[in-house]
Amino acid sequence: MIKVRPHALHRIMGEPRSIDPRLITDGVAAILRRTKRTDEEKALIQSLKNRTLSEGAKTAVEEWVVERAYGFKDFAGNKYTEKGLTLEDHAIKTVQMNSLFTMGQYVHMNKNEQTFENQWLRGTPDIINPTHGRDTKCSWSGVQHPWGNRKSNQKVKDAGYDVQCQAYMDLTDKPDWYVDFVLLPTPAELVWGEDQREQQVVLVEAIPLHKRIKTVHIPRDQAFIDLMHIKCELVQEYAAIYADEIGVLDVIQDRAKEYKVPFTKGVKAA
Repeated sequence: MIKVRPHALHRIMGEPRSIDPRLITDGVAAILRRTKRTDEEKALIQSLKNRTLSEGAKTAVEEWVVERAYGFKDFAGNKYTEKGLTLEDHAIKTVQMNSLFTMGQYVHMNKNEQTFENQWLRGTPDIINPTHGRDTKCSWSGVQHPWGNRKSNQKVKDAGYDVQCQAYMDLTDKPDWYVDFVLLPTPAELVWGEDQREQQVVLVEAIPLHKRIKTVHIPRDQAFIDLMHIKCELVQEYAAIYADEIGVLDVIQDRAKEYKVPFTKGVKAA
């Protein structure tokens, strides 16, 4: 029905406040009424939550269905994303050149153009190397750029980049992924006024290149990937229900023919 894009995957991974009513048996209801639970009961409740979409996840799915049926998008881009798109190739080359000086070796990092797909996901990673993958993020300014470990790790989590990387590792079967935050001078067409030029260009260029790159390592988490598969199957189920509700099921089914890998059948237990 719908395959999730890695950059949006974090929207469906939140834990729900309650369990899908369809999964609540009399026995489960009795456990939920108790304030003290055994480890086995806690594990059962968690497994049922794993098989439930949060309200936020349902909102995301509904938006995706409407987008696929009618083309409406909630976010069409801004100056931050425009800078990232404009400088994407430059950022990749910057990280590559920096590796020669900091690691003593030239890391092959040609931009990937291939779209990968499995039963749950569809996406196009930035860079795929033999042993790992990389994703570059262009910081808008020196204020937003994560200079240290605390801010870079927090930014990865807040923006869902860690979830995005797990999706890419699932699609490419890689054990490691890296997020490279790169601070580059802002293109002239995006700079307004001399004051902004000083902040966006002059001050940036005065800083050595290796200090303007901050890298975060994301190791593969197979348990999270397994949970991701469950959530994606729930997305497919809910997308069909919602598409039928608003009368676009035939459109969504027709557009699903573009997928090369067939969908899974049924939702796995946690």
